[in-house]
Amino acid sequence: MQQSASDNSAQSRSIGRTVVQLIGYLIGIALLVWCIRLAFSEENSAQLATLKDAPAQSLILLLMLSLASVGVNGFLFWIALTPLRRLPLADVLWTNALATLLNYLPFKLSVASRVLVHARKHNVSIPRIGAWFASVGAVMLCTLVPFSAVCRYFGNVHTQSVLLGLLAVLGCLAATLVFFRVLKAKLPTANNEQTPAGLARLGMQMTGDGTRDLATLLSSPAPVFVGALFRLVDLLLLASRMFIAGKLLGIELHMEHAIMLASGHFLAGVLSPIGMVGTREAATVALATAIGVANAENVASLPLLVAASELPVLLVLCPFAVLFLRFDRLLAVRKMPIPSETLAPSTDETPDEART
Repeated sequence: MQQSASDNSAQSRSIGRTVVQLIGYLIGIALLVWCIRLAFSEENSAQLATLKDAPAQSLILLLMLSLASVGVNGFLFWIALTPLRRLPLADVLWTNALATLLNYLPFKLSVASRVLVHARKHNVSIPRIGAWFASVGAVMLCTLVPFSAVCRYFGNVHTQSVLLGLLAVLGCLAATLVFFRVLKAKLPTANNEQTPAGLARLGMQMTGDGTRDLATLLSSPAPVFVGALFRLVDLLLLASRMFIAGKLLGIELHMEHAIMLASGHFLAGVLSPIGMVGTREAATVALATAIGVANAENVASLPLLVAASELPVLLVLCPFAVLFLRFDRLLAVRKMPIPSETLAPSTDETPDEART
């Protein structure tokens, strides 16, 4: 009875999570529709008309920058795990391309695809995958949040704010390294599962493999600092796409505004509990108004063009990713090996019974 009740409770929670994710996705779709209607309004029709005469080299540059961004993000995932494992770089790059496309769909399919590939193809344990993804997120937050906060405080992006923003990033990364190095020293090892009293008081009685892996990843200076550097490179790539898209649409957008819009655009997509579809576009429009972009009401078409320049790249890459990663094997049901004792004759048989 207890087992049946717990199964029903788990099933109810699973259905509840699915419903919540579906509602969140529909909210994101509604936000996206709002942005599309705003972009195609009569006031913005002149912007879209300029795309007909857009120079081919600018459109090609947008596509190339989108391709570079996919590669940089894949490298970020690869470098983050190097203190524990060195996975084939090509595998991680292809997985990231596929996961980036699946970000446009509901039900966390992006995360599920990463887990499927790395758990089945590379035999990375689920706790380690969780620690890996958490470390990527931690480095991202330690990089973009301080940098964006400093630039927002000064109200613009210029030499002083950039330098102070970089100092804030370095300080945040250094504090993270020190904290997790101390934590790693206090964590129980595989041979000693007793939790130190200090950690017990912090509610860390359940320190397992995932916590140890996270402490190892975030106490390794080289991957953390290289990851932060490439996160800033990715921010610059996205800002460049924003800037070029603004030029094509006839929007007067300075590069400093493009950097701030890119930061908000990216963080909104990553941190939104309802997914990135719609939230990135709505956040970009809201942020453009907040930072004083000229004609901010016309910015709705900007994130749409940025997304439109990314989707063709992903749609071309993903079939190759599926072939390269051999998804037919990854999705195949694995047969459980037959225990050897079931193949041996029963020892309870008498010699006469065995002969008959």
